[in-house]
Amino acid sequence: MLAVNKEHPNLVAQEDLDTAESRDSDTAAAVAAAKAEAEKYQTLLDYTKITAPFDGVITRRYTDPGSMIQAGTASQAMPLLRLSDNYRLRLDFPVSVDYVQSIHVGDPVDVRIESLGGKTLTGKISRFTDRVDETTRTMTVEMDVPNPKLELIPGMYATVVLKADQRPHAVAIPTEAISGDKTTVYVVNEQNEVEQRTVTLGLETPTKFEVLSGLKEGELVLLNNNAGIKPGEKVEPKLVNLLAAQ
Repeated sequence: MLAVNKEHPNLVAQEDLDTAESRDSDTAAAVAAAKAEAEKYQTLLDYTKITAPFDGVITRRYTDPGSMIQAGTASQAMPLLRLSDNYRLRLDFPVSVDYVQSIHVGDPVDVRIESLGGKTLTGKISRFTDRVDETTRTMTVEMDVPNPKLELIPGMYATVVLKADQRPHAVAIPTEAISGDKTTVYVVNEQNEVEQRTVTLGLETPTKFEVLSGLKEGELVLLNNNAGIKPGEKVEPKLVNLLAAQ
């Protein structure tokens, strides 16, 4: 009608023009309101879908389908699901206070998983707390473990072999040769007599102790003195192949 009025002025009464403009404005407002309402319901519909921020596996569900979900607050928030990215796992292990000074990011670590048939993985230290726990006297060290085939399951136990220090020419003895106080060993001398020797120990591994003083390379030590052999007694030494025993 506005176009007609422009081409033929005064052909349409002004009152009719005002009425048409008012209707156009009302229609535009109604369309805008309808669009806003549609966007509101689309937003509410989007809230009914949960989109994970990364690919993974749902390892725990905290609510059931159909349950009423309460809005979370800063003081009280309940998760709906727990999602785990199993393609890259994090392994935490404690390191004794005696060896924390030897821990560095990037150091190699061997991990053995008994539940996977003794499978061994090799990784590197990713980070550590740089703080010793006063209760356990250990520091937590972390490494990232790639798991492309999803063989590893979070929660599995693992044995970590960490090379904190290397002593290629050190004198070492089996842990079974050390007495309970970790200060003495029984040595078989050249006359096949048992001697009690005081030793100073250094590094420790699951199977061996480094001996800083008290023993020389090639000396024979007594393992597992269950028979209660005393110093001065004669014995017939028998060499044990520890590698075969392990």
